[in-house]
Amino acid sequence: MNKPAVAAHDIMMSVRTPSHLRLLDEVGFLLSRVAATTVASVNDELADLDIRVREYSVLSLASDLGGVSQRQLAALLGMDPSRVVPLVLRLEQRGLINRSPHPQDRRLNVVSLTVEGTALLRAGQEAAARGERAAMSELSESDLQLIRSMLQKLALNHNPELTVPEGTPLEARDVTPS
Repeated sequence: MNKPAVAAHDIMMSVRTPSHLRLLDEVGFLLSRVAATTVASVNDELADLDIRVREYSVLSLASDLGGVSQRQLAALLGMDPSRVVPLVLRLEQRGLINRSPHPQDRRLNVVSLTVEGTALLRAGQEAAARGERAAMSELSESDLQLIRSMLQKLALNHNPELTVPEGTPLEARDVTPS
């Protein structure tokens, strides 16, 4: 006796399509995927400047904070300090940053931008904005502002080291990860 033929429709209905993946209901998975896509898009735009997102982030923090210790960079970037060292060394070798002893604690190195680093950061800001727009092109400006606002709220609530009161030098704060 022959088995009845299975209709193509029945086969298709038994296959889970991406819109039915349970992971698509998990915020952590979604954030991770969007972050990976955005980082890749920004890295593509930064490639002509010969930097990547992490190096761009070091330049941006050094600029925003008027100098920052490597330990503080690690805390602010959510990285192990040993992984910050090669980033800083590469930027220093390219003449984009200077490292100097911290004025109050000679055990710490303070990272600050050079003139060349400031110029590259400006170009990097434009490139990063292009990469972000490309990664988020499906969103309206108001949707992008809403997502940015929600992510800032989460990031600041879970990472108090990211909040620096106006006028407070970062070195006055303990920003080591717990």
